[in-house]
Amino acid sequence: MATCLVSMPSATSFDAYYREILVRAILRAGLEPVPAYDIDKLHAITDQILAGVSEAAICVVDLTGRSSTVLYVLGMARGLGKPVILLVQSRDDLPYDLRNGRYILYRPGAARWEDMLSLQLQAAIRESGAVNFGTAP
Repeated sequence: MATCLVSMPSATSFDAYYREILVRAILRAGLEPVPAYDIDKLHAITDQILAGVSEAAICVVDLTGRSSTVLYVLGMARGLGKPVILLVQSRDDLPYDLRNGRYILYRPGAARWEDMLSLQLQAAIRESGAVNFGTAP
């Protein structure tokens, strides 16, 4: 199964969000989620990020809080020509030069925000072409 590298802020508040929303949405879209933060501490983090991005069919990055590591993953993915889906809780967390592109804005606490984010993420993955949904002969 093709993989989807997920990079997000490392705060523990994002752990449940990753497990309960992102993992399920990515699996439903036909990809295996791989968290960028789940890396081997014995090896250089930059080498592991490069390997993870290189192997992924697509990357999902949450720019909430403008984490430097998340921005690094985004730059690496863009540099390698990988499709990238941007997530953010506030438009203010988007660097100025990314505000004119597509991104998914989600607001924790809003009515049905988890369902809406899941559906939007699944649709974005499918629209990216990262998953082949060909028909059987």
